[in-house]
Amino acid sequence: MNYEKIYNSLVEKAKPRGLDKSQHEGYFEIHHIVPRSLGGTNADDNLVMFTAREHFIAHMLLWKAYPQENSLFYAAMMMSNRFTDRKSRLYESMKQILAAKMSERRKGKYKDLTGQKFGKLRVIELARLQPISEDDESKGRRAIWACLCDCGNEHEVIGGSLTSGNTKSCGCLPVELGKARCGENSSMWGRKHTEETKEKFKLRRVLRGSENPMWGRTWTDEQREAASKRLKGTKWTEARRAAATFPTGEDHQFFGKSHTEETRQKISQILKDKNQRPWENLSTQTDESLTKWAMCDYYYDLWILSGKVGLKRFTKFYNETHNDSVSLAFFTNPRIKFIEGWIPQEDEEWVEFSKNYLEGGWLKQ
Repeated sequence: MNYEKIYNSLVEKAKPRGLDKSQHEGYFEIHHIVPRSLGGTNADDNLVMFTAREHFIAHMLLWKAYPQENSLFYAAMMMSNRFTDRKSRLYESMKQILAAKMSERRKGKYKDLTGQKFGKLRVIELARLQPISEDDESKGRRAIWACLCDCGNEHEVIGGSLTSGNTKSCGCLPVELGKARCGENSSMWGRKHTEETKEKFKLRRVLRGSENPMWGRTWTDEQREAASKRLKGTKWTEARRAAATFPTGEDHQFFGKSHTEETRQKISQILKDKNQRPWENLSTQTDESLTKWAMCDYYYDLWILSGKVGLKRFTKFYNETHNDSVSLAFFTNPRIKFIEGWIPQEDEEWVEFSKNYLEGGWLKQ
């Protein structure tokens, strides 16, 4: 079947509509005729206005016409999350293809970092390829690099930690920076916080507990054992012990104190706002943000298939596979909810919101 010919015919049929949605009744979406991942631009002559159904068909045809282009497959996968029955054979086959592509990306592929310098670390050689999961080697392996620090210590680091900038030394850099910022070198030397700033700090402390992704959750025995193995042999400095010790009793900042009525009302209002579903707080949501929340089922599936990686790695992976440039902030809140155990497809309120919004039947009041 000539999928490219069918696609071109669909485009030519829609071109006479123009690009002004206000001139037509019903719901329409703007589509790039030549996808941006293949060099297409945002010029008017490369845009066409499709109905939601036509838009879905167009992306399926592009994927079938150019199966070697991963970016077109990922775009088709996103569209299938919007319009395809989760129990259909098409959706099942696309999920299998997505899983296979993700698996292929993780199979021992790594960029040679030998000789490169990251912060105070210079990469000497590849130490080994370590399985991402000890229980399931099918999830792939990651490169562990042997590095030499400027201070003279040898240190092994995960490649992703070097390239992302998370690791810049053997551990000596934070100590040096801490010493350099103490005493008269501190930006707060000889200064005091204003009363307004102190009040802001107090409110932030109140919200820290429930804001933590681990709030109200406990570790399993397997997680405790894994954490114990990672930290075995790590020596605690006096500064680390002091930071990890939570003040109690008379040492606590609120010992013998109580909030004013005004402060209690502020805290109550903040907590009420926090308890709202992200898409319900309309005063703070843009159309782009609402679209993001409406597509969370796709982002959740992608996050699961990526091995539940960290924010930076997931954002980087998404941008590479979708030829996009979203920021870390784009996925911050959805990922926190995923970590907390939120599964969009099982949330009836979200399913209703997503369906109505993506089909054009949901209006921002």
